[in-house]
Amino acid sequence: EHKAARLALRPGRRRLSGKGGAREETDADQSERLLQEWMKKTGSRQCPKCKMGVTKQDLVRQKGQAAECHKMICRNCSTRFCFRCLKVLTATISCKCTPDEHGFLDPRTGRFVQHLRKGARA
Repeated sequence: EHKAARLALRPGRRRLSGKGGAREETDADQSERLLQEWMKKTGSRQCPKCKMGVTKQDLVRQKGQAAECHKMICRNCSTRFCFRCLKVLTATISCKCTPDEHGFLDPRTGRFVQHLRKGARA
């Protein structure tokens, strides 16, 4: 029995073709593809550390703002990062997508969290 024939009979797979030639798309491949399509459609991103899906409220209104804050704290792993460029932000590291004086809103408490320590440079 030929290997390709056995693969063709497996449930949860379909043929794909591309640069590397034909290959099988698994259920995991399809799930990842559908997740990426949904994230693009909704404007969602993934936390750079834990890969949890993250979105912002009222994205339509924010697109028209002259200066939008992109600083986020992941609800899952508490990583502080930039929603725009996905750079991990620390008390001494910034990315310049948002003014340094902007801080974070803690997703659990709703309280302001300072970003850069005094004297730190981005």
